[in-house]
Amino acid sequence: MTARLPTRPPPEWDDPCRRYAPDISAFLDGELDDGEAAAVWAHLQACAACAATYEDMRRIQQAVRTYAVFPTGGKPLRERVMKALAREEP
Repeated sequence: MTARLPTRPPPEWDDPCRRYAPDISAFLDGELDDGEAAAVWAHLQACAACAATYEDMRRIQQAVRTYAVFPTGGKPLRERVMKALAREEP
């Protein structure tokens, strides 16, 4: 889940929010280096609007991890695909 927030936050967000909004998702996913992560974390501690956005994204991520259904077919997918391809060869 590596979706970033739009690069244009709502107009009511102030300048620091505009700076950090695109990085909230990357922060949540652990994709930022230590310096960037520390800056985003500091902003989240000081900004209720961005902290709420972060919390919403965190809850969505957790729900997806908890409730997503990944189909299983018994046999490994690779084996089934390889057999299907072998049947289709001329």
